[in-house]
Amino acid sequence: MNSGAFSPLVQFVWTGVNTVLTRERPTEAPTSHIYSQREVELGDPNTLICRVSDFHPTSVDVTWTRNEQPVGEGTVSLNQYYSNENFSFRIFSYLSITPQEGDIYSCSVGHVSLQEPLTRIWEVEVHTDHQTVETAVCVGGVTLGVVGVATGLWFIKKAKRSGWALRT
Repeated sequence: MNSGAFSPLVQFVWTGVNTVLTRERPTEAPTSHIYSQREVELGDPNTLICRVSDFHPTSVDVTWTRNEQPVGEGTVSLNQYYSNENFSFRIFSYLSITPQEGDIYSCSVGHVSLQEPLTRIWEVEVHTDHQTVETAVCVGGVTLGVVGVATGLWFIKKAKRSGWALRT
């Protein structure tokens, strides 16, 4: 069998299966989540992933914004649809970013089951050196307080044992 005849056959079968599933299955609204591929560092290229899942039928429209402005086509990619065990579908959209402080990204999903697009927001959150110093000072202060209380209690116990305790 040559490959030219095989491709239309596969397409025909897929179209038939998708048609049967669409007719016999109710429409299901998608869910979505946004997360970064790696830990976020300002100015370091990264990828945001929008996971769209549990929807039926397959057709979804995924769009991205950065600071409420549409993101260009060159930085967005969408993979193929994957089937779940319950015959719903999932798909992943990828956005190449170079995060800057204060950036806000959104992934909006359009689907026949939704009255309006489902939008998820992702904000750049980076732990700065300033936050690390504040945390260290706080931990140091709490530690010093606990040591001070323990030392005070030790001296009070020692004074009571040796008879130096004040009598009233």
